[in-house]
Amino acid sequence: MSRRRASERRLVPPDSRYNSVELARFINRIMKWGKKSVAQRVVYGALDVVQEEARRPALEVFTQALKNATPQVEVRPR
Repeated sequence: MSRRRASERRLVPPDSRYNSVELARFINRIMKWGKKSVAQRVVYGALDVVQEEARRPALEVFTQALKNATPQVEVRPR
């Protein structure tokens, strides 16, 4: 345990285009070697393609995909 004060939890600011914290966290996970602009270009390009094909708002499709990917029940080891 550290002898200094506890570090403050940093809040992730929302992304610039959709104003979503979840999407900003996703972009940060995609980011490699600190290249945030490249990660944003990849994610926003993919969301543009999804919006054209699904004919639904891209953020709505993204949140539905996150819900589909998360587990419904917590699995705990014995």
